Amino acid sequence: MTLIRKWALKVSSAVVRYASPGCKEWAEGLAREVDFIEGDWAALSWAIGSTRVLLDRRQGSAGAKVPFKIPGAGEWIFWLMCFSQLFSNCCVAIRSTYEPERIGSALIASGWLYWGASSVLAWFQERRSPPRYEVEATLLFSRAKLERRLKRFRSVRRWFPVLATIAICSGLVLNIEGAFAGLHHVFSGVVIAGGLFAIRLECLDSPSKIEHRISLINRLIAQKRAEVND
Repeated sequence: MTLIRKWALKVSSAVVRYASPGCKEWAEGLAREVDFIEGDWAALSWAIGSTRVLLDRRQGSAGAKVPFKIPGAGEWIFWLMCFSQLFSNCCVAIRSTYEPERIGSALIASGWLYWGASSVLAWFQERRSPPRYEVEATLLFSRAKLERRLKRFRSVRRWFPVLATIAICSGLVLNIEGAFAGLHHVFSGVVIAGGLFAIRLECLDSPSKIEHRISLINRLIAQKRAEVND
């Protein structure tokens, strides 16, 4: 277990420990999800986000209605970045007379189009998530999300994120080689290294790891139902 993952678990444990009685089950549900989040930094971000539970000092049952979900600041910033990259590179691809620049901008635009569309689709799916304090419903939702990911990993769609990353990096290299004199190899090397790192992160997951997380969720669901029946 990495140090970042340990920090995430410690933060989640602290949230559960100090949550008010009415939000204890909500905090426990958020803490359980840390085990199923793929990236260590994403798990730490989730754990830090769960500290909002500490602001709710309910003493009774946590059964209040959840307001209509709207995109957060992170989503809006990412969508704006995708749109700006898509728009600017499409303009360059259409108007440029330098062939490598046109091809590079078209590749960059196609990559950002994929990431923007994927982000919007992911948000629409996450919008249907149940309230976090409904533990069993949250576990079922997490299992369905993992099952969709497993289905994608068993098809050609698994390689779409890799291809989008390669398209962006290839387009940037084409543009850099034509725009920077002297240091173009250095800038291109940085872009290629960053692209390889992003591809490596995407390839860390595998169907067997996803199946393992699904089995863990199934055990938690069975445990939760057994507690209710008792």
